[in-house]
Amino acid sequence: MVYVRDIRELDRLDAEQLKHLCLIADACYGSFDLAYRCLTILEERESVGNGSAARYVELLNSGPPVTPARYSIPK
Repeated sequence: MVYVRDIRELDRLDAEQLKHLCLIADACYGSFDLAYRCLTILEERESVGNGSAARYVELLNSGPPVTPARYSIPK
């Protein structure tokens, strides 16, 4: 199980928290919709460049299927 803050209240997170959540949502959990939402909020706040969310969608659509990272725990 993974705890994520209430995603209905992402506006309460500061820019750095949103950036971290965006990276984790994308790279670890494969939650591309959450990553996209973080980027749209960051764009509104002018914390990332205009068009960042649109470019993210383009990248998702342009390459091979993306799956969350899989890690094995050493025995």
